[in-house]
Amino acid sequence: MLEGRGVSLVTYFGYTATIPTGTSVKVQYSQNGTTWYNSAGTEGGWDTLENGDHLPMEDGIDISGLDWIGNHFYYKLQIDTTDIGSTPSITEISLYYENGPSMETYAATYVRSSSATLNGEITAI
Repeated sequence: MLEGRGVSLVTYFGYTATIPTGTSVKVQYSQNGTTWYNSAGTEGGWDTLENGDHLPMEDGIDISGLDWIGNHFYYKLQIDTTDIGSTPSITEISLYYENGPSMETYAATYVRSSSATLNGEITAI
């Protein structure tokens, strides 16, 4: 949860992915869980994840242009495959945000192998 962390700007979406040939993983972001955007701010747009370790801030997806602040952040992953014998996996996700003058990280770690759309939620109650 981001509650009580003083989020002044969500900046980067980091991840670790294993994406075999013939598969893909895409991500969207939302502040309300209803309207979804890519990192360029295009409603309904997707960002395509790349294979490998993209957890360090400088290797993550820059989402600072969305100008999102506050305690609510949602992400949605779409996993696709054209080879039923291959499934991509995401093993770790980190959300970078500014906390006043400093940068902090919120990490959500999981492993999921599926051909379905996955929803992640980082939100304050």
